[in-house]
Amino acid sequence: MVASTGTTTTTTLLHCDAETFDGSAITRSAPVTAPGGGDFHIALTCVKLPTDGLIGVTVMGPASDSCVIMPITRILTPSMQLQWRLIWPVNFQSEVVVDYVMGAAMPPAGAYFEVTLLTPEAPADNTGFAAA
Repeated sequence: MVASTGTTTTTTLLHCDAETFDGSAITRSAPVTAPGGGDFHIALTCVKLPTDGLIGVTVMGPASDSCVIMPITRILTPSMQLQWRLIWPVNFQSEVVVDYVMGAAMPPAGAYFEVTLLTPEAPADNTGFAAA
C-alpha cells in the first residue's frame, strides 16, 4: 500500500497480523529499495502487542552508518512507532528483517507489527512567489 500525506509518501514493506503468528518466535522479511532521492525513513509500528514480548529489526545499508540494527528489545508500550533516517545511493537494495518473540501473554485480536518506508515528497513549485 502507498499513501501520500502531502509531504511524505508512505509505502508498507511488511505487515504481520497476530492471527498469522505461527509459533512463539516469528521472523518476517521483505525487500527494500532506496527511493529516488535516497533519503528516507524506515518505521516499525507495533499495535496492541503485549509488553512481555520482544521485537527487533535489521536493515543492512551500504555502510555501517546507514543501517538499522535494533537488537531484540522488550516492547515498552503495546502500540508504538520507531523511525530511523537512512541515506542510501539511489536504487540501493536490501532487506528489512523483523524478529518477534511472544511472551506469556497472547496478542489480542487486531494486534500486528508493520514496517513502512517514508519518503519525503519534492516541494511543490511555488510559482506564486516568482521574482518580479
